Amino acid sequence: VPSRSEMSGIFDREWFDFGGAESASIAVRPDTGVIFASSSGGGEGGRLTRYDHALRQKRDVSPWPARTAGMAAREYKYRFQWTSPVALSPHDPSVLYMCGNQAFRSRDEGASWEIISPDLTRNDPDKQAPSGGPITKDHTGVEVYCTIFAFAESPVQRGVLWAGSDDGLVHVSRDDGRTWENVTPAQLPEWSRVGTVEPSPFEAGGAYLAASRHRLDDPRPYLLKTSDYGRTWTAIAGGIPEHEYTRVIRADPVRRGLLFAGSEGGVYVSFDDGASWCSLRLNLPVVAVHDLQIKDGDLVAATHGRSFWILDGAAAMLRQDADAASVHLFQPQAAVRFKVGGHLLLPKDQGYEKPVAVIELPAGASHYMKGKPANGQPYFLDAGQNPPNGVVVHYHLPAKPEGEVRLTIREAGGEVVRTFSSNDKSDDVASLPAAAGANRFVWDMRYPEAVKLEGGAAGERWSGGPVALPGEYRIELEVAGGTHSQTFQILKDPRVPSSREDLQAQFDLHMQVRDKLSQVHEAVNRIRAVRRQADEWVGRGKGNAGLQERAEALKQRLGEVEAELIQTAGKSPQDALNFGPKLNDRVAFLMGVVSSADFAPTRQTYQAFGEVAEETDRQLDKLEGILSQEVRAFGAYVRELDLPPITPA
Repeated sequence: VPSRSEMSGIFDREWFDFGGAESASIAVRPDTGVIFASSSGGGEGGRLTRYDHALRQKRDVSPWPARTAGMAAREYKYRFQWTSPVALSPHDPSVLYMCGNQAFRSRDEGASWEIISPDLTRNDPDKQAPSGGPITKDHTGVEVYCTIFAFAESPVQRGVLWAGSDDGLVHVSRDDGRTWENVTPAQLPEWSRVGTVEPSPFEAGGAYLAASRHRLDDPRPYLLKTSDYGRTWTAIAGGIPEHEYTRVIRADPVRRGLLFAGSEGGVYVSFDDGASWCSLRLNLPVVAVHDLQIKDGDLVAATHGRSFWILDGAAAMLRQDADAASVHLFQPQAAVRFKVGGHLLLPKDQGYEKPVAVIELPAGASHYMKGKPANGQPYFLDAGQNPPNGVVVHYHLPAKPEGEVRLTIREAGGEVVRTFSSNDKSDDVASLPAAAGANRFVWDMRYPEAVKLEGGAAGERWSGGPVALPGEYRIELEVAGGTHSQTFQILKDPRVPSSREDLQAQFDLHMQVRDKLSQVHEAVNRIRAVRRQADEWVGRGKGNAGLQERAEALKQRLGEVEAELIQTAGKSPQDALNFGPKLNDRVAFLMGVVSSADFAPTRQTYQAFGEVAEETDRQLDKLEGILSQEVRAFGAYVRELDLPPITPA
């Protein structure tokens, strides 16, 4: 499972057939773009391909390339199942394994192979008929039986190899495949399918297995563990319903005893090494979970019929002890500061005024919107949701609090970056959840945006704040009179060549541009507030001609400045193009220029900002003169009429 930053660079606008088929098992060499994928079908038993993403080439490196169409499994030289296991050594990624009825090993990425085991199955000839039956053979390998179905090497001790077969045997080798011992658990009935053998990440002799017997009318879950290389086994399926057979079990590599299991109905978690289990299905549909992986603190589930699901930060959160009777703020995972390809502009009538980053798809995806901008994502009807691009914050509340819940992000030195509140119900800021039990909030790693323009304007652009720099930050959760804090890291995208100084220069200029845009919007908001008050005084003046004349003159003077700050000639986005950009549009445009990529701003960007900032300041100075002189004079005239005075906003 590649990391998210790795995935964002694997597929740009193209999709590639890198091998295998719908039946493939895959193994990815870290940091190389090389993917091994198995498949069996079309009369080619045990096919394995090596795909090199840099070359866009796929090479057949099958352990034994042979046509098997129309043959019975008992006639094969080597029996390979439809989902033959493929694995890389955790100690040496140049060591590759693939299994049929025997285990194969390659040390040169499939250019040559050696057999490292005898037949590790029951090898019953009566169960090796032609796939599909004697009349219509399907040639897919789906019904090839008596094969190794699960294989793994211990991450603790090199050369400790585990194999489980689809006909119910478990073997272990402690000498790198030279000799094998049958360690099939006594608790595992004959002919069970061993779906997963998971070596312990903490002890060389430890392993877990998941097996199923539903094809034999036995739907019970079979989960077992050993700590002595299989000499003894303990059943550990307590808490999983009797009718939910299990296909996979995984051990967390950080917290000893934290286990995850995939069943025919969902996902389960154990905190006590399998002594008890509880459901972790949450919003996952009732679906068969065929595989699980733990990657960068996330739990990834591969389902049969409902695509891939990621429980963000689940493993990292569950590694931390929390008391269900008290408030607990979990330490957030480190977040990578990276950009994804493409932006989707969301219509304002759906509550979105910011672009939301989306991974580009080869074709448009149908979607509708839900959520609020900082947390919200488009919900795709025919494609997956994007992972949250930000810092994922998990916290537990024993009960729904009566008062406000506040979340504050601070820099390492204590300066406040952003504050969120459960009382904020606006569409501009994501509301902080405050439900009893588990809560999740995603900070998009951005500082506050520019001050909003009340009432909007033609040509108004997105005015998001700059992305936080890599470094250490602190998060504070305030609830029920108490404060809970954790630290976390924002990491630089490892692919970005820019230095810390480059990113700091980008951040500083982005802040300057944002602040200048805020000044523009604040000025327009003041103009509009004074105009409203002037109209109110005219109404209160009961037709006083002098008052109306002075009000119109003041509004005209304010309108002259407003027309330079924003586009007032029209109200539609097209009007901004027809009548030309004004200062707010020109300033906001530079925000996109500055933040277009993770690099220091160009010299010409500084120059362009200097010019537009100078023009802006002239208009702001002009406005200050109007407010300090002409508005005061208007106020004095109002006092003569014994009306409430108008004051600058």
